[in-house]
Amino acid sequence: MRKTIFVHGIFGWGESDPLWKILPNWGMAAGDLMVYLRKEGFDVCAASVGPISGAWDRACELYAQLTGTRTDYGKAHAERYGHARFGRNYEDAMAPDWSEAHPVDLVGHSFGGTTIRLLTHLLEYGAAEECEASPEDVSPLFTGGKGAWVRTVVCISTPHNGSSLFEAWPGYASLIEWLGVNASKVMGISELKGIYDFKLEQFGLQKGQSEKLTEAIRRVTALKLPENDWARDDLRIDRARDLNREISMVPGVFYVSVPGKRTKKKRRSEEEVPEFTMTAAMQPTALAMGRYFHKKTAGGTVLGPTWAPNDGLVNTISARCPFEDPQKEIQPGGEILPGVWNILPVKTWDHLEAQGGTNPFLRAKVRRFYRELMEMIRKEA
Repeated sequence: MRKTIFVHGIFGWGESDPLWKILPNWGMAAGDLMVYLRKEGFDVCAASVGPISGAWDRACELYAQLTGTRTDYGKAHAERYGHARFGRNYEDAMAPDWSEAHPVDLVGHSFGGTTIRLLTHLLEYGAAEECEASPEDVSPLFTGGKGAWVRTVVCISTPHNGSSLFEAWPGYASLIEWLGVNASKVMGISELKGIYDFKLEQFGLQKGQSEKLTEAIRRVTALKLPENDWARDDLRIDRARDLNREISMVPGVFYVSVPGKRTKKKRRSEEEVPEFTMTAAMQPTALAMGRYFHKKTAGGTVLGPTWAPNDGLVNTISARCPFEDPQKEIQPGGEILPGVWNILPVKTWDHLEAQGGTNPFLRAKVRRFYRELMEMIRKEA
């Protein structure tokens, strides 16, 4: 049986993180989804990558976890963005027999979907710039020819084309930046890292072994994350468009997407407003996104009324698939084809409910969805 790797979105965590024992990222109030799926006979595990890191760094970290190797962000990439080339060393491979003969299925929620798309691209097409920058010790991730190591890519509520939230509510982006960067600095040099880990050592966000605490605080406080190398930037519509041009589909891989929606059309208007059942914390963001259309981004992307429906964080139209990729709509249990986006019907859930949510009464619904999803990709792929 193929192994399935689940990859979280921004501010998420995996099974190896202490926080999982308190609240599993996959399942949340619905209970540990990994435990449930294993009892149902599926070989699954939940990876842990940088909560606010960019898609590239997260893909490299995921590859290292799957292979049980040291994280290599690539010499060219590291020099471009001013961080260390090497990161954490993972001694235990999450998929020890991973190969063309033993491919894996990848399931990503939110930005986790972008992460697994990029990983699959790199496995097949490699990165010529990295091969040229360090030909003698280049990571196998960047040499290509390994697209068959992935069988299925499933993206759930993924902002393939970015999220209009960062256009509609610039203050929210600033808040995300402030919280993410400052919290990572505090936790990177304190014992709180054992509770929630931002995994940003490549940027120097940690206390050195021989470094005094006061010195570490002074140094880390002055550090800034570079543009286009962390999640906030990759989630913007214009940056997502650029990423889509860099990420190619692999012909033999089965791609599945699951868009979500928890808003409804406002009476006598093209605006969308949140359903009363949407998670309360997401209703303000859903309202801001539902009102933001007939606009144009700085990069020239026109946002029409089709951008109004959303799940609280991701526009429903963005969660379907990258706009220019081949696509087809399917029904649950229907046949899925390789090399094309197989788009399932829009799920009536908000962004948090897609991974379990805060309502324990949704347990049966959440578990049924993931069990049926696993059965579908096993049967068809």
